[in-house]
Amino acid sequence: MASFPFLRESMDYLMKNPEEFASFGELAADMFYEGVKEKAMGRLLSALNREEIPIDFHSDEECREEILSYILSRVLVAATRDRHLIRWYSLAEAVRARKLLQGATMRFVLRVGEELGFKFDRSDQDSAEMGFVDYLRYASGLKSMEWKLTSQPLKNGQIRLERKKIVRLIQEALRARFEKELIEMKVPDSIKQLFANELAEIMGITSKLRESYEAQAISVVIPERFPPCIKGLIGMARAGENVPHSGRFAMTAFLHRIGMKTDEIVDIFRVSPDFREDLARYQVEHITGSISGTDYGSMACKTMVTYGLCAGRDELCERI
Repeated sequence: MASFPFLRESMDYLMKNPEEFASFGELAADMFYEGVKEKAMGRLLSALNREEIPIDFHSDEECREEILSYILSRVLVAATRDRHLIRWYSLAEAVRARKLLQGATMRFVLRVGEELGFKFDRSDQDSAEMGFVDYLRYASGLKSMEWKLTSQPLKNGQIRLERKKIVRLIQEALRARFEKELIEMKVPDSIKQLFANELAEIMGITSKLRESYEAQAISVVIPERFPPCIKGLIGMARAGENVPHSGRFAMTAFLHRIGMKTDEIVDIFRVSPDFREDLARYQVEHITGSISGTDYGSMACKTMVTYGLCAGRDELCERI
């Protein structure tokens, strides 16, 4: 339960055994639960700092604290109504689950996947088959070429995936599920008042981080001078949305062509919920020719349309 508090069985146990856990009023007022509040805040700070959520619980009491910290952190995130924080936190919790699943049995991995809606067939200890529709539902958001449908062993509508890839797809499914749940969660004002200090601290940190990321992007970007497709992609990046691989390629090539440096381009992607500086820098340096030997040019309008990146032609587009 402490490892996977989001599972249906874990939630059922909590509902049937409320006496084993504290109420929100007790969490807020009782000094005995200071450790729970610290853990909950630690989960959020890890998410904001793009760090892994610590996994450290052994005794029954530590497991109870872990479960309560998960519940409280979710409530605090939902109470802020901040989409950036929701995205960052959802990704951090999904990454934590993936790390724990890497050490679980294949049978348990498939069980978690099935609870998230995946349907598996003909499995063994190292792999399982999945319908390509289920696969595309979550693999389409992953950006490297290894996840493209054309790179998969497709037979009779089924794709055989190794254990590592199944766990990665589960992470993506969990991230999407957490985001949806937190956006839809309504936190009563009474609970917000109980944790007013914690919420103020979280919002202060989130606001400073967002301002820092946006300031870095604004200092090098003049959106009104760009074509609508590039404006749209930059807007997605600055809003913390996941820009598709083709969009990142198009934006990077364009910004490189107008004279922006690698560090400046990387800074624009920094606000993305799945940002990893080492990976972003590698991709930018590859596209700009620093390490690949090929200096890619900007995509043509027809190519942008093919990839679904055209945001509507304007007068400037008509003259290019």
